Amino acid sequence: MSDRTDEETLELIREWLQQYGLTIIIGLVLGLSAIGGYRYWQGKQAEQRNNESAQLDTILQALEQNKPQDAASAYDSLLKEGGEIAELAALNMAGAYRKENKNDDAIAALKLAAASKDELLAQSARWQLALTLAAQGNYDEALQQSEQLRDSAYAAQAAALQGYIHDKQGKSKDALADYERSQQLAPAPATALQINALQARLALEGNGQ
Repeated sequence: MSDRTDEETLELIREWLQQYGLTIIIGLVLGLSAIGGYRYWQGKQAEQRNNESAQLDTILQALEQNKPQDAASAYDSLLKEGGEIAELAALNMAGAYRKENKNDDAIAALKLAAASKDELLAQSARWQLALTLAAQGNYDEALQQSEQLRDSAYAAQAAALQGYIHDKQGKSKDALADYERSQQLAPAPATALQINALQARLALEGNGQ
């Protein structure tokens, strides 16, 4: 047991507080401020997510009600926030833009969605982007986008699209290889017909292209 009296103990505490008290108080204040700041940040993050979700709902409802202008207005607002919600909205807006023949806007939206960290979202956007580019006759970029889907859930469709493009470019051998790869991944009657047609054409051409 300590031989100090209560008075001596109190005096020791006073001296200790005089020496270190300010440091402790500052530490407590900073600690409480940090906790308060973190909670405030969490609250703002939750508020932002709620706002973004509401904007996405507005976009989807406007598209469902065939009100593209309302959807575009909400989408432009959401773009300023960025993030996965904006990328998901971009994927949905791309279809509306294509219906209005706003292909440049559709491509911009799909490129935004294709850059998503969400793998499935990015793959879906890249597949639609490849189709849109091919429909515009932008074959080189369409091939580039579809090539990035080689190991994805869209691998078979991408290979068939490459076959279509190479056939359009007069590259029959490349087209045949693409269609055969697509058929191996996901057999389909339409693909088999394309393969038979290309084989017959190459046979007539002798050595082919």
